[in-house]
Amino acid sequence: MATTNHIPVETIEQQPTMPPAIWIVSGVAGPTRTKVTEALLAVFEHSAHIDGDSLGKAIVSGRVASDEEPKQESDRQIELSMRNQCLLARSYAEAGFTPVVEYAVQTRYQLDAYRNYLAGGQIRLVVALRDDESSPTAEIIRSELNTFGVWVTDADHDSIIANESAASIS
Repeated sequence: MATTNHIPVETIEQQPTMPPAIWIVSGVAGPTRTKVTEALLAVFEHSAHIDGDSLGKAIVSGRVASDEEPKQESDRQIELSMRNQCLLARSYAEAGFTPVVEYAVQTRYQLDAYRNYLAGGQIRLVVALRDDESSPTAEIIRSELNTFGVWVTDADHDSIIANESAASIS
């Protein structure tokens, strides 16, 4: 009969009494969003980077990109990626890490999906978008999310942290 080594109950850490902070950095894929994400990750003693674009590419056969048809399948895969991002974020947060999700959250519907999947957490939104950014994605983000989170144009993590309460969307 095999023996199992169990972790003594007294060594298991208590769950934090405050819900964990979970950061979402939105914006057009590119250097601005990445730099802001990296700067934010560096602020925390224990942080975890969740790259939404990479999770979306985990689907290899049958993947339908956001700008491809059929639109219904594309939307389903985007939703699946967002749900998986949130599962990872919760897991890291429960383990004591501050998760930072990097993904182009574009619409209020998507923002509400994050709120739903991360219910009970302290969700913080940072929109990293250059003023001169001109693309269909940038315009959608500006029109859909203009009243949510903290908007930054560079990797000034001090201003992000100083405005943490304004970043709250939970």
